Amino acid sequence: MKKTSNKQTINYHSKGYEKYAKKDKEAKQASKSKPVKPAKPKEGSFLYLLPEEISARQLHDGLDFLDAKQLEVWTELNLFEVTADEGTITFEDMRDNLGEEDFGTLAGMGMKKVYAVDYYLSDNGILRKVMETLISKFGGKIGSDTEDFQPFVKVNEI
Repeated sequence: MKKTSNKQTINYHSKGYEKYAKKDKEAKQASKSKPVKPAKPKEGSFLYLLPEEISARQLHDGLDFLDAKQLEVWTELNLFEVTADEGTITFEDMRDNLGEEDFGTLAGMGMKKVYAVDYYLSDNGILRKVMETLISKFGGKIGSDTEDFQPFVKVNEI
């Protein structure tokens, strides 16, 4: 019978150990890698200009693709809010914040109502869908908070 030396046995185990040590080292390096951070929410605002006197309640009712629990309207303030997993979108009537010059500029563009739209969202997809729906039902434009409400923005640019 052939004898194996202790040295051979140790070498055999060393090779096996190296295999497991390598896996352990890779696991430690993976655990040290930086965790993936969720997307930082985007916030911003724009003006929604409408050609008719449309109330916040009418805007609310126009978004029939959303659940009722995602929509809230305060009729006395003419304020409307959309709450989704991605964040919030608020529509606030700007009538009290506009001056005579603003109303003249709006009339020259054929617009009668202005809402300030503020959003805080992790994904603008819901904002685009809301605005596409409202513009298709009520018309209007997405404007900027400037003296002449320009430049106008397309839905896919927000």
